[in-house]
Amino acid sequence: MSKTLTKNLEADVKELYIHFFNSMFNADVETYKSFMAEEIHQIGTTLEEVYYNKNESGNYLERAVGPVAGKIEFRNRDIRMKVVDGLIGIIEKADCYINIDGAWTFYDNARVSSLLQKKKDGWKFVQQHISFPDSRTEEGQTVGLEKIKAENIQLRNAVKRRTKELENANRELENTLSKLKATQAQLIHSEKMASLGELTAGIAHEIQNPLNFVNNFSDVSAEMIGEIEEEIKKKKEERNELLMAEILQDIKENFQKINHHGKRADSIVKGMLDHSRTNGGERVLTNINSLADEYLRLSFHGMRAKNSDFQAHFETHFDPNLPKVNVIPQNIGRVLLNIINNAFQAIDNTDTGKKNPDFKPIVKVATRDLGDKIEIIIEDNGPGIPEEIKDKIFQPFFTTKPTGEGTGLGLSLSYDIIKAHGGDLEVESKLNEGSVFKITLTK
Repeated sequence: MSKTLTKNLEADVKELYIHFFNSMFNADVETYKSFMAEEIHQIGTTLEEVYYNKNESGNYLERAVGPVAGKIEFRNRDIRMKVVDGLIGIIEKADCYINIDGAWTFYDNARVSSLLQKKKDGWKFVQQHISFPDSRTEEGQTVGLEKIKAENIQLRNAVKRRTKELENANRELENTLSKLKATQAQLIHSEKMASLGELTAGIAHEIQNPLNFVNNFSDVSAEMIGEIEEEIKKKKEERNELLMAEILQDIKENFQKINHHGKRADSIVKGMLDHSRTNGGERVLTNINSLADEYLRLSFHGMRAKNSDFQAHFETHFDPNLPKVNVIPQNIGRVLLNIINNAFQAIDNTDTGKKNPDFKPIVKVATRDLGDKIEIIIEDNGPGIPEEIKDKIFQPFFTTKPTGEGTGLGLSLSYDIIKAHGGDLEVESKLNEGSVFKITLTK
């Protein structure tokens, strides 16, 4: 034959060569042997470097490669061939990969030398040798497929051990996460209870005012009735009818005042029941002006109840045409109470009043109709929020309050509630001028 390869012959022999190795990697013994000449000399890759004939090669393939069939492949293959004394010599360099539990892993560099001879039934392998140059023993012998198999088993065992370690670590992480969730739930509960305590104090103080009027007018009316009884005991000609008429008129007016303040207390209770009544978390059309006004007053009276020296003012600027909004009222109320409480605490703790006797601490609550949204603005003239922490105030557990006075969850929960309503909660602040919290809710 020619001393050079034609392109067609080179392509045909390369295709045959690839098929041969595919049958080897898949331990297809019969196909594998069909590519061999009867007189093949195949140098084994075991430590003994044994020569195999055709049948022995087939037996070796079944024994050594069979257990790892389909789990060995060559990549980055560099296949070169030339004519040598009527034979075709093929030299290949490739990266050998093995599949361990579904993951292909680089094993070693492979070097393959082959000789093919033209026979009656086509080109056949008459000699072949596979070696792994980077995996030689101290004696210089190459490590064979048995070594691949052994290391495959070792790697599988290592993977199993590592998997076990990861499973144990995962269980520990799950236990830790479970404990963290329980702790977080306790903290959220503590925050809700603290908010409930402030709310209760505000309700008590708010109701106390009309009750004081009721008690005072009742006491005065009782004394007036006593005076009338004294007059009635007198003889008719000695009675002061004019005085009795005046007293009766005063008693009548007192009863009207008692009725007025009794209704005021009743409206406070009914209003809070409307806002806090359990409705399964369902949204209802809510008068935001009424809700904001109620929680503003509850916050103010709650602060007064906790601190008799508390001195502050508040203003409301509600849009009279503000439409009702579909919200969960008790949740929005919790947000309003938290932010307004923070505003009152800010102006109560500021040193501005000490430096400026004309300083008037004030919290303003306003509402605006923005078209497709409504806005609630809560403004104070306290010390403001430093720029370096302004981005942190909505983070869970972040607080500037002294230890024991805050969980750092109030604004975080408020932020989550507003986001759950599809709204936004933003803050603007300037040092020594105050802060403005803006809540926007879709209609």
